[in-house]
Order: sequence, then C-alpha cells, then structure tokens
Amino acid sequence: MEKVVRERAELREKAIREALEFSQCASRRLGRVAAILFGSYARGDFNEWSDIDVL
Repeated sequence: MEKVVRERAELREKAIREALEFSQCASRRLGRVAAILFGSYARGDFNEWSDIDVL
C-alpha cells in the first residue's frame, strides 16, 4: 500500500513540475502569465486516463 501511495505522489509531483515548466515556457514567449493546475491531478484523484488540466 505504501508503494502505491508513494508512486501516486510521485506522479502528481511530476504533473505539477510539468505544469510549472509549461507556465515558464509560456512566460518566456508571452511575458507575464498565470497558470492554474486544476482537475483530477490537482485534487489527487487522477487515474491512468487522466490528462493534466492547465488554465
């Protein structure tokens, strides 16, 4: 059980890092931006079919 929890936490952290990288790339191209991670990854109830929702 601990392994599953740890793996899910790592997947969520990876998604957050990718959202941050996305916002940094957008900022370099567009100037100051705000990005919000929302949906299942933000809530922590994602599954293997979930995508990363960024606004």
